[in-house]
Amino acid sequence: MFLTKIIGILVLTATTLHAKAMQDSVHQRVFTVNELLSDYDSLHKIITGNHPALWADADSAATEQNWKETRKKIVRPMKRWEFIELVAPVTTQYNDGHTALTYDFDFEEVEGLINRNGKLFPYRVRLYNDTLWIIENWKDSSSLYRGLIVQSINGVSTKDILQRILPVVPADHYRMKEASLSRLFPFLLWSLYGWENQYEIVLQEPYQQKILTIYPEGITMTGFFQRQFPKKKWALQLFKEQQLAIISCSSYNNYAEAIRFIDSAFAIIQKEKIQHLAFDIRNNGGGNSSIGDHLLAYIAKQPYIDVYSKTLRNGSMMSRFKENSGMYRMMQNFIKNGTRIGDNYTIHFQTKTLDTTIKKENIFRGRFYLLTGPITYSSAHMTALSVKSADLGTIIGEPTGERIDLTGENASFTLPNTQLYGYCSMAVYEGAVSDKKSKGVQPTIFIPFQPSALLSGKDPVVEKLMELIK
Repeated sequence: MFLTKIIGILVLTATTLHAKAMQDSVHQRVFTVNELLSDYDSLHKIITGNHPALWADADSAATEQNWKETRKKIVRPMKRWEFIELVAPVTTQYNDGHTALTYDFDFEEVEGLINRNGKLFPYRVRLYNDTLWIIENWKDSSSLYRGLIVQSINGVSTKDILQRILPVVPADHYRMKEASLSRLFPFLLWSLYGWENQYEIVLQEPYQQKILTIYPEGITMTGFFQRQFPKKKWALQLFKEQQLAIISCSSYNNYAEAIRFIDSAFAIIQKEKIQHLAFDIRNNGGGNSSIGDHLLAYIAKQPYIDVYSKTLRNGSMMSRFKENSGMYRMMQNFIKNGTRIGDNYTIHFQTKTLDTTIKKENIFRGRFYLLTGPITYSSAHMTALSVKSADLGTIIGEPTGERIDLTGENASFTLPNTQLYGYCSMAVYEGAVSDKKSKGVQPTIFIPFQPSALLSGKDPVVEKLMELIK
């Protein structure tokens, strides 16, 4: 599921007039201790009462003790940005990127930022091994400052910034947490510190150890969205000399549009007699898994299996779904046909039927490659799981961002007093891969993040792909 819901702690730096206009909002309001405790207890009840495998990657006693210790810290009235900074880490301790307490992009605080033309940190970054690298300049050019290390922002060290942001970022494992923070860093930085418009950034050249201080103006929220989440989700590149095609996808959304693109792409691939096909989902956070299944139906020679079972929790949140909803009908099917343990119902699978709506005349019979990374998540992770379990091709890059036994079917909720938004997984899938301990689907050929490639503008993963097809 595409992660449009994000974690953040918000400090507004609005003008006096703006602050007065918002003085009755939930953001400006100071909530009483009783209101905060009520929300906290509601949050605990929702997560522990609806998640089907909450302690699959966390210790039950330790996590519950953390809930108790954090509750003791709610001893004074707070604004909701203070509350979320305190509370969000108890939701991220389960190592499940589908379960979190978040701020949303359509909250009134964000609307205020947009209305006053507030500007965010203007660079795309990559966090890797506690070091923050600039990988793209959104303000001046695509190459200026690329490959430099961010030492501090507005007088605060990168280390201190990361120590505050990382605990509230939901993720299945640390590499995915790094990737999620990297993807949303400008927004999270604003959410945490309220910094807007002008920035003082200290950079370090990694090899010559030179220090550079720059004072860039930020980019608008609209500009951030256009660069980080472009509307164009699909692309096809042809390298005719190498008989190679690369299909790239950044999100499994808009099913009809995606199916049209996939069908047309394979028609072109067939016409051009392409022998090598790579599917790049390194920046794909998920969506509708049927889209990935449709593409793989052009690749697979026979039915395969990606998950052995699915378990659905019939918790309190399930009652919110109407009788004509897909989730309600799914739950009824699991109650009727599944194996019950407590409130959990499990259905086991034998094989996955191939999508029959593909254009069979364009089925691909050449060599297939899948490019993955830590942002490859949820439904995109399931694509990688399918390729791995059915041996459909060669996986190149970094491990995906989710556990082998992944979660999903997350349902949203709103806390009654602070109106903070959250979501909780209600399903868990048993991945059809024997290696359950590895964090993410492991690539056939591991290509780690290489900071040195930033300076040259090269893509080591694509370079390895080119090397393989020669």
